[in-house]
Amino acid sequence: MRYKKTDGKKVNIQIGMEEMLTSAGLSEKESRVYLAALELGESSVQNIATKSGINRPTAYFILGELSKKGLASHRELGKKTLYSAESPENLKKLLETQKQRLAQDEERIGTVIPQLAALFRMSKNRPVIRIYEGLEGQKTMRTSASTDPDMEIFSFTALDELKDAFPNYGEVHEKPREERGTKSNVIYTHRDGRVQENENNPLRISRYIPRDRFPFTGSITVHPKAGKVYISIYKKNLLAAVIESKDVADMLMAIWRLAWDAAEKYNVTKGENGN
Repeated sequence: MRYKKTDGKKVNIQIGMEEMLTSAGLSEKESRVYLAALELGESSVQNIATKSGINRPTAYFILGELSKKGLASHRELGKKTLYSAESPENLKKLLETQKQRLAQDEERIGTVIPQLAALFRMSKNRPVIRIYEGLEGQKTMRTSASTDPDMEIFSFTALDELKDAFPNYGEVHEKPREERGTKSNVIYTHRDGRVQENENNPLRISRYIPRDRFPFTGSITVHPKAGKVYISIYKKNLLAAVIESKDVADMLMAIWRLAWDAAEKYNVTKGENGN
């Protein structure tokens, strides 16, 4: 059995030795069983179990594990099986075996670290894509977009279809954006052609492109500072998506600027070009 509380000095020694054994790689129960077997000398499983304060089946299993580690042995005496603790010197062999195993593990890990690092870089740079469906999904996406830090955004928009899908778009989204002071740069199409009222807002700089040449449905808005792209499709079943990727946002910004320059020819008022 384990030392009683009245044997304070012995208890401290016992605990100290158990802690040393666990530091050497034994479990708490293995430490207790080994110490009990060491103190008892050759003994039965029952006596070792009682001494260590562990039930007999568990003690039997642990003695088997200690035998594998070279810290216990047994012999048959008639119908009895007697167990003995092996020399504590074998703990050094156990530690050496652990050192070798750790060295092997370190070597194996070293060979896969480059592959793991490559996977880490891929996951870090991989775009995050969120899909939203229906009217509520569109509202959720646009509410999320309003929290981005960008004070200037860039978009392609089918303006008439946007207003068909969201009759209150101006009040619900445009007005709050303008109150925040966020500037919107828009390349747009419209079934009625160029919309003059859309071009007289200092916080909304726009250029028109003809729908017959560029028949897109929906909108693409880039928030370069946030590294996000917002996509809306204004079909019968409204669909929206957010792509969180600085690389994708930068690429679309380059395309937007190219389109912006190309759209200039569709926005020249008669007389401005000398004709």
